[in-house]
Amino acid sequence: MKRFILPEERGVYRTFQEYQMDIEQPKCSVTIKLPASGTSAFRRIRSEWALRFSLERQFTAMNPVYQSWLDQQVITPYFGYEVEYSDDYAFIYFEDVSDQSERLRDFVLEQTELLKQNGIREEETVQMKRRVIGASLRSFDHPMDMASAWGRGILREMNQFDECELIESIDPDVCMDVLKMIDTSVNSCVKLAPQE
Repeated sequence: MKRFILPEERGVYRTFQEYQMDIEQPKCSVTIKLPASGTSAFRRIRSEWALRFSLERQFTAMNPVYQSWLDQQVITPYFGYEVEYSDDYAFIYFEDVSDQSERLRDFVLEQTELLKQNGIREEETVQMKRRVIGASLRSFDHPMDMASAWGRGILREMNQFDECELIESIDPDVCMDVLKMIDTSVNSCVKLAPQE
């Protein structure tokens, strides 16, 4: 039996949505929809890691201007992102504790465009590969971590050793190929506000 994959529309249903919830602080998220990776586990996982490396370079303390963003309150210490790649959909999700959804959207889209132009350097790629592979190998220190890694490998259709080899093969050119697929105009913003 094989899973039937319906083609995902390229656009987004809504570009902005606001909700009120029982929360204390307002929150915003910006999601950039990506083209799906197809049916190859290798391609999906490689794209996901290449994108994770690129985003870490741009949206964490690896970026020399990251601290100035915090100091100028462009983002808060709660700013974060996540990448999701599957056979039939893919997206980058950014979130922050803020009520300024348009400001967050502008910031994320501007920085993503800069990342697409500048890419990632070889030494940054090497640093991140060492960190990720080292963390993967540390899972052998504890039986529960080994079992979790084994289960994750089944779900991802790639075992831990093959994934480490795949990560080792990522270079700035692979990252740039994935970045070229990002169309920042295909985005959606959600604002969560405290109930009145």
